[in-house]
Amino acid sequence: MKRFLTILILAFAAVLIATASVFAQRKSDEPLIDFQHRYMDMHLNMRLSKLKTFNKLLPNSLRREIGDEYYPAIRKQLKTSDKASFKEGEAEVERYPDGKVKLKLIFPNFIMTISNVTWEQMDQIFSEYF
Repeated sequence: MKRFLTILILAFAAVLIATASVFAQRKSDEPLIDFQHRYMDMHLNMRLSKLKTFNKLLPNSLRREIGDEYYPAIRKQLKTSDKASFKEGEAEVERYPDGKVKLKLIFPNFIMTISNVTWEQMDQIFSEYF
């Protein structure tokens, strides 16, 4: 009986460790967002899943302008270039072999860097949140 209990505990521990490592892997694969305001003492680091909370801090007019004007224009330029600009915004993209990118969006009042993200995720982010 002791042997059975020991095997059962070891099996449970193995399942627990495997589950934890899958959960940690899933979290580490999630895109990261770094938001830094240029003039206020505001610097936020968050996972993509937290963007919805942060998005509420932006004025509606700014969200619409980013989603309707800036992102589509910058996205179009970044298909063929590593840098883009539109109105008062600039963007830089760093491409990785696995298909993911690091996108740095530079606006007059803030800088937002989104890393470990695919273009499909970016398109979804901006269509859903902006």
